[in-house]
Amino acid sequence: MAGGRDRHREGDRSRRGAVRVHARLRLRQHRVRTMRAGRDPRRAPGGRTDRARRGDRACRPRAPSLAAGGGDSRRLARGPTQRGTGTAQAGRPAQEEGGRDRARQEGRSEEAEAAPEPGGETKAAPGRARPHGAPSSSGAARRAVAGPGAALAGEASPEGERERQDAAGTKARQPQSAGAGLVMLRIGILFIFAATLAAQEIKVVGPDPSVVRLGREATLTLSIDGPLASVALGRLPEIDELDVHVGAPVASMVQAIVDGRVVDRPRTTWSVTMKPLRLGAFTIPPFTVDLGGRSITTEPVALEAVRDREGDQYAFVEFVTPRQRYYVHEPVRLRVRIGFDASFFAANAIQLFRQPLDVPVHLQARWLRDLSGAVPLRSSTPGPGERRRFALNGAIVEGTEVEERDVDGRRFTVLEFERAFLPQASGELTIPEPLLRFAFATQFREDFVNGRVPVDRREAHVAGTRVVLDVQALPEVGRPAGFSGAVGAFRVSATASPASVRVGETVQVVLRIVGEGSFPALRPPSLEGAEGFHVLGMIQDQAPARRTVTYDLVALSDEVDAVPPIAFAFFDPRVPAGYRTVRTQAIPLDVRPLPAGARLPVLPGAGATHRPGETDVFGLHATGPADSRPPSAAMIAVGLLAPWLVAGLLWSWVRIRARDRADPARARARRAAARFRARTRGPDAHLPVELAAYVSARLACADPAVIAPGLDERLTDAGVAVELSLRTASTLKELVALDYGSGGPASDAADVRDLVEALESAFRVLETAP
Repeated sequence: MAGGRDRHREGDRSRRGAVRVHARLRLRQHRVRTMRAGRDPRRAPGGRTDRARRGDRACRPRAPSLAAGGGDSRRLARGPTQRGTGTAQAGRPAQEEGGRDRARQEGRSEEAEAAPEPGGETKAAPGRARPHGAPSSSGAARRAVAGPGAALAGEASPEGERERQDAAGTKARQPQSAGAGLVMLRIGILFIFAATLAAQEIKVVGPDPSVVRLGREATLTLSIDGPLASVALGRLPEIDELDVHVGAPVASMVQAIVDGRVVDRPRTTWSVTMKPLRLGAFTIPPFTVDLGGRSITTEPVALEAVRDREGDQYAFVEFVTPRQRYYVHEPVRLRVRIGFDASFFAANAIQLFRQPLDVPVHLQARWLRDLSGAVPLRSSTPGPGERRRFALNGAIVEGTEVEERDVDGRRFTVLEFERAFLPQASGELTIPEPLLRFAFATQFREDFVNGRVPVDRREAHVAGTRVVLDVQALPEVGRPAGFSGAVGAFRVSATASPASVRVGETVQVVLRIVGEGSFPALRPPSLEGAEGFHVLGMIQDQAPARRTVTYDLVALSDEVDAVPPIAFAFFDPRVPAGYRTVRTQAIPLDVRPLPAGARLPVLPGAGATHRPGETDVFGLHATGPADSRPPSAAMIAVGLLAPWLVAGLLWSWVRIRARDRADPARARARRAAARFRARTRGPDAHLPVELAAYVSARLACADPAVIAPGLDERLTDAGVAVELSLRTASTLKELVALDYGSGGPASDAADVRDLVEALESAFRVLETAP
């Protein structure tokens, strides 16, 4: 959180700096416009600053007033000292005090007061307004009063020359100042934009709550300032035993103050739900948002899942393993036990799904399908005892009632089922804790239609304890040469038939391997090299606790009198653990010689004598030109028809593509079944979504439309049989209900695939019907 506050402070400082730069640029732009208008608010008309003008007026004495005609009071305007001879010049009328004050306030003073200098010579201040008919310049005024000599001296004055140079310099500098101002304005805009991007970040709210009960959901909200079209949320983080789902982005407008103005900004928000499936703390990695090609990440957030104490009072789930240490490829037999308070469940438990279960609980253990570091083995049949149905990972399974257990003075019924795994590597094998979900109520009301209806329905979650097993590698010491990777305890036996054959005839030898161990990883022994026999091949037949291998052998000599013993090596993990080798008994065999003059035929795969130039390409020599034969009529016909056939196929393909482009709905319907098969091959296929996509493609509508009531009627209207329509609607309804946790256990994936194949056959018949 401290890192977030630091980034907020850095963003505030960047924004304040951007505002200050923007203010300076506004001031500079105002000055540029003023200079373009032909004036500089900082300088007087003569090129000197306002401060210098105010100093000159404070130091110079006032000129005496002259009485003019009509009794008006005038001031004698005197200019700077002129070098030369001459008399006092007649000044032009001065403006009134009020007008001068207003002109001074506007920064455009139109007169300059003059003071007498030594020598009694004066010069009219440049830039003053003159009355109508007055001379056009101060030099002309001096010529009119003081004569030619004074006029010439005034025009040649160095002060006047400097004033003209200052004015010319000011005009020359005005375009340069304007260009520099525009450059600084653009730089400032870029700086403000960069500061805004630098301060851009994802606002994270939550998770809420940060400590959640097991099986419940927490919500995390992500928001960023930016339009929906220019932002995209990156890939969601993947965390073991934590379900993370994100909703659709939501666009909104928020108000912000920029440069003292209230502006509307677009904002995009995502809502992320997280559901823990185990106890303990979770660290959610950073989320990434792409904003205009730039990636912005959040800080990691924490979430903690705690035990649901209420559910622990009425049920439990646990693992039972024979031991804690195993070897690579040794099967791990895991028994899962579910206990529940029978009296409480009978009075208060609520069915989770539409289809009633013997025990209304749902056990969630995804690792049963995909356990990291191990391969699941085929499930064994439940043992003896009363079988009760419950839900396991969305499917209906059966468990065997094994015992009644006393827990805190209450009787708990215990169900058990078994799963097996084959470890693939040495190290720790972690079996995550399972999660048991059930619903109950303490108050019920009687409904005429629905019967007993709960008033205060609640859900509870009970977590088991994870198991960590130690998997060791098979020892290298004492490993026999014929070891094939089998781990367990095995027995072998063999038979041969027929018992009497001639040389060159086939004998079938059947090897049976039985016991407890890693049958999937077992490799049968090889009989290659058996003296007096040639191996044609072998066939294997696998069962849960048995492997049958049938070898086809050919007797090569009448001196063979038995099938030799077959050795099978394996590793026995039982104490004392070590390698064992078992052998079959020798099987007597009567081999009769070939008839007189008969020779042993060449056997498939038998080695032949190597003769250079005949059995390989080494030493081949040219034997002359090949026979020249004219092509047959069939070859000529094929050569003539082949281009037309290719052209016809190409034309058909082009027509199909054009028809698909003209009718996308038809193309979508034709590919619906293939798309469904491709997307439901894996174990993680989402059957509700894929089935809805197939049906909507066939009915030429949107996917959500088929979830609405009346699907069976729409299928019947499309020509599908009534029974198949009802079956489809019921299956899809159950799948969707299960997906939202409110329906009965869904059909098996194989049943859904069979349903789609039946629908596809029906639609194909409808397409070909006249």
